[in-house]
Amino acid sequence: MSAIQTDATDPRTFQSWENAFKYPIPTVRKLEQQLQNDIAGNRERLRTLVGTSYRELLGTADSIMQMDKQMRDAEEHLSDISQKCNTRHLDKAKSSGTRIIKEYHARGTQQNANASHLAMLQMCPRILVTLIKSGSSLQLIAKILVLSRHLHNRALSDSNSISFVNVLGLRLSKLRSRLLSIVDRHLADATLEADAIVDAMTAYSLVTNSSSANVLRHFLHVRLSAISVDPIDRDSSNQALDGLRLWMKTIQDTQSLFPRQVSNALNRIKHEPLLQDKGVINVQELDLDTHESFLDNEIRHFTPYVRHDDLDVATAAKLLSSWSTVALKAYVEVLGAFLDRINTFQSILDIRRECLQLWISSQGRTIGITKSECLDVLRKVFQKRLVKCIDDQATNISAVIQIVEKSLSDNNFVSLTADSLWSIDLVRLELSDGASQLTNRVRDRIRGASVLHDEVIRTYREWLTKMNLVRTSLLDLRSKKWTVEEFDDQEEDIEDLEDMRYRLEKEDLTELDDKLQTSSISAMELLKHGMQDQQQKLTNKPRAVGKAVFILRIIRDMQQSAREGIEYYDTSFPFVTDLQKLVIGPVIDKLIQKHKASMVAAMNQIQTPVRLLWDGEPESPIVPSSWPFRMLKSLHEDMAVIGFDIWTTSAVSKLQEVLRNAVTETFRTGASNKAAETAAQPPDLSTSNMNLESSKLHDKKDAKIQLLFDVLYLGTALSTHMVEADKDAAFDEVCAAISKEAGLPIAVSDRIGVSAVDYWKRTSLLFGLLARNGNL
Repeated sequence: MSAIQTDATDPRTFQSWENAFKYPIPTVRKLEQQLQNDIAGNRERLRTLVGTSYRELLGTADSIMQMDKQMRDAEEHLSDISQKCNTRHLDKAKSSGTRIIKEYHARGTQQNANASHLAMLQMCPRILVTLIKSGSSLQLIAKILVLSRHLHNRALSDSNSISFVNVLGLRLSKLRSRLLSIVDRHLADATLEADAIVDAMTAYSLVTNSSSANVLRHFLHVRLSAISVDPIDRDSSNQALDGLRLWMKTIQDTQSLFPRQVSNALNRIKHEPLLQDKGVINVQELDLDTHESFLDNEIRHFTPYVRHDDLDVATAAKLLSSWSTVALKAYVEVLGAFLDRINTFQSILDIRRECLQLWISSQGRTIGITKSECLDVLRKVFQKRLVKCIDDQATNISAVIQIVEKSLSDNNFVSLTADSLWSIDLVRLELSDGASQLTNRVRDRIRGASVLHDEVIRTYREWLTKMNLVRTSLLDLRSKKWTVEEFDDQEEDIEDLEDMRYRLEKEDLTELDDKLQTSSISAMELLKHGMQDQQQKLTNKPRAVGKAVFILRIIRDMQQSAREGIEYYDTSFPFVTDLQKLVIGPVIDKLIQKHKASMVAAMNQIQTPVRLLWDGEPESPIVPSSWPFRMLKSLHEDMAVIGFDIWTTSAVSKLQEVLRNAVTETFRTGASNKAAETAAQPPDLSTSNMNLESSKLHDKKDAKIQLLFDVLYLGTALSTHMVEADKDAAFDEVCAAISKEAGLPIAVSDRIGVSAVDYWKRTSLLFGLLARNGNL
């Protein structure tokens, strides 16, 4: 059963109550409770309604009080206005209103100006980069840079964009440095025309706010820096003359441009505002049609000011005079450093000829130094380098000595022996191209060539070729004649011109010729001393024979190479005899040791095995015994092993002399020993023994006669190249002793000697090395 909503003021409530009594007690209690709740709710709603009405009543009262106050304030204000309403106060009010309006409009104009300044400043870096890349006028680029500098200073007053303006300022600073470097590069260019030079100078003056005097100083400084640059990375030797061309061009440009042309160009800049310049107006990226009306008057009417009248002719000449001397000295230093890197004598002469020809044919005026003095300065720097080049070329012969020393100091040095010409390897060589490979191999084997030997000779011939080229270059230089017309100059008189020509044609060449001669002689002496030092180190050293042979072959090829060299070369090596002794000594010792027993046996021989081959009346030997023939054959073989090329006439003569003395000493020693043995034995006087002794004496006499022939034959073989062989007293004593012991008359002894000589003539070709009459 739902709750019954009741209202105390509703008559129907009483009706419901009457009806309620018709129900049981619980129902009545529920109705009673419901009635209480309804009464409480109605009481609360009534309290809320009364409170709201009271607050609205209070608000209305406050509003009425405020309106009353405002009405009283308005009445007081109107009363005050009515009291102060007069002409003076009205004028003041009008002026205040006008001022307020102006401030409002000015605030809008300033904002537009700031925007225009910032917009133009932002475009300036791009404009500058474009103009630089397009190769526009440097003066126009400088004007844009000056405009950007003023725009930057004006834009810094706006605190809202100061960070952005600072970034633009850094870019402009880099562009300014870039422009100045381009200006310096233009000013250092010797091929630039006068108008381009003036354009670069005005650009520099605008950017740095320099006067005409400062511009001249900077111009000379740039040219001096360019002249002082060493062309170390440049390939062409002709670049060494750029400094001289730039020095002469600087003198001409300074005399023609300063002070008049540069001063006039700087003066023209001062006659119109920067923004009225046609070049600036034509730069569309600035958008002057839009921004110019908003720019400050200071920028709109800015006119560059540079001082143009602080330089006169005398001041310019004084600056140029002091500069020319310093610049010439700097060029000479650079030229000297450049020439020091050139090692070819002819290349230095070519540069010298071009440099002197350039200076002589320039016909240009100098200031601060005469033309003759300048020529002397240039001539001396080349002369100094040419003399040093000759010294360097001559002292390079030490490389030959170093290679020889290094080769001989090698512990693995092998004694070089000549390869046989009949080796099977030569048969297998290719015979194409005129059999050049075969002929070269044969020549190398005859010469005893090797890798080390070829390296030494190649180095020596390179040195000799360079020295001969120096001599040839000097001969060509002597044929160059300078005429007086080439030296013609109004500043020089005829005597000075003749003196200049004499120094170039005579004095310099004489000095170089003398230097070449003295340097060549000193170089050959250095070579001789170096080779002699190596020879002295070979005494009592292992492999001395092979090393001596190595040095002899080098000396031989050096002497042959020098035949086409400079005439005053002295290629005689006094110590060659000592080297030959080093080679001959072991050969002779080995030969004597090997055949000494045969010689002693021949001295003691009782009968000769070749008696049947005797001829003549009385009979005498016509062929030698076997032992001298074997001895000469063994000697020839040992000589061939060392190398055919070693045995020159002097070497063979020295060998024959040493061997002749050794053979003589051997026979003399053997004869002395035999005489001592004979004297020690007592004679046997029996008849049978006397008959036997008589037979032995006859055979012994024949053996002595044969021994005399053998000794004379051997002596003839060993005296082929000796001029005074017949005056060899020791050998003659040995022969005389054998002849006396054999009891031969002088006529028979002489006939035996003639037979020995004839037989040697018939058999000498069997021992070709001993029969040589000249060098290879």
